[in-house]
Amino acid sequence: MLFIVIGFILFFILVTALWFSKQVTHREDLAQKSRSKARKIKQQIAEIEEVCDTLNIYDSNENLLTTIYSQIISLTQKVASIDPSEENRILLEHYNSKKDKIKDSLPTAKSTPGNDQQINIVKRHIGKTVTNVKQLISNGTISELEASEHITRLRRLKVQLEVDAFMMQGNKCEQKLDKITAASYYKHAKELLLSTEVSFDDQSDQIQVISKKIAKIFNSQEEEEAKEKKKKKSEENAESHPLTTIKKEDEDD
Repeated sequence: MLFIVIGFILFFILVTALWFSKQVTHREDLAQKSRSKARKIKQQIAEIEEVCDTLNIYDSNENLLTTIYSQIISLTQKVASIDPSEENRILLEHYNSKKDKIKDSLPTAKSTPGNDQQINIVKRHIGKTVTNVKQLISNGTISELEASEHITRLRRLKVQLEVDAFMMQGNKCEQKLDKITAASYYKHAKELLLSTEVSFDDQSDQIQVISKKIAKIFNSQEEEEAKEKKKKKSEENAESHPLTTIKKEDEDD
């Protein structure tokens, strides 16, 4: 009888130990999943904030930035609910402060991407923003009308910034007297305006201005080539008729 009681007690202890071990493992799994979820949300926040930095520079639309920072704050609140640490509390205060200061942070001057890398970043970030705005419609954050206005403006902005970047590079080349390269940049800008499905109020005017710049470069290039040919022909004539040239100089004396 004593052995049975002892055996029962040992069995009970073993089962209890296994149950506690399973509970600890379960809690650790839940904690691991929570940390993983928090990391993913933080990564999403970092990507959205990077996009906001680009929008601040090139789009500078206060309403859109306010909407997106509200989204960032909502995501940060989720992180804080998963991990209510001091770090996440400070992070939440940081984004609330950035949202309140959006208007003061907007640049006063227009910016243009300075190289291919910046152009690609702008295009990628605007594409992400368009996708994000569509998602904000589905969860009721913004209306379809407001979203449509943002999307239309952003699509125009993407094309216009690329056109402006080509024109800026062309102007720089033209100032350095590298007219052929300048014309190439201008052609890219013109082709972009001609091929885009996005419509602009001044699209035709821009195309005309660019066409004139291209024509001016090639006209001046043709004039320079004509002058060079004339000069070369004159030099060849002088070399082939040296006596005539000398005789003429003697008569003048």
